[in-house]
Amino acid sequence: QWAALPSEMLTPLIAQSIRCSHLFKAVVNPPFTGNTDETLTTQLLNFRQEFLNQRSFFHISFSAQLTNNLTNQIIAAQHWNFTIPSSNNPKGGAIAANQATSLLMTNLTSWLIKVNS
Repeated sequence: QWAALPSEMLTPLIAQSIRCSHLFKAVVNPPFTGNTDETLTTQLLNFRQEFLNQRSFFHISFSAQLTNNLTNQIIAAQHWNFTIPSSNNPKGGAIAANQATSLLMTNLTSWLIKVNS
């Protein structure tokens, strides 16, 4: 059983990953309601462990969209899919979920750096 919804657990990780890139002057989490130059909208599409015969895989699908708030123009959008092999038990699924999340954070941050360079 998850401590919270996976999407809720990812939000602080995303913000921390972006903060560590030093790409933006400030990174705020919802429910921030102030003015910002850009907004990153994310959606967790898939976050599951799949059992097939003697093997197990963890799947994560995620999309992100960066929008210029001054012009309401989409700057860039990206979609990621990762599949990580895991052992055929809950602990293996949790380990694979952590690996997939780390891979996602690295790719998301790299994408934002590329978009803003």
